[in-house]
Amino acid sequence: MGATQSLNVRKTPSAMADFAAGKGSFDTVFECSAAPPAIRDAIAATRPLGSFVQVGMTGDVTIPLNGIVARELRYSGTFRFKGEFAQAVEAITSGTIDVAP
Repeated sequence: MGATQSLNVRKTPSAMADFAAGKGSFDTVFECSAAPPAIRDAIAATRPLGSFVQVGMTGDVTIPLNGIVARELRYSGTFRFKGEFAQAVEAITSGTIDVAP
């Protein structure tokens, strides 16, 4: 999918700062922790007109709505299931789905 690195902001709290500089760095962001600070940083790192996909789940959290609206982001949620994940891995591994850019 083009990912070249992952970041652990617990170990390095400022890891997202460079990506959030200016108008953001990414066209699409998948946020998988549902931790409020990670959501805030990930939205800040998403370019205007980009897509933000919330994968991680938790209870109710505060999100920076101004950042979503001002950047005109597409904000969506996805819920993964055990069965579908295994099917997706198999489809990618077997070559049924070509994920090459």
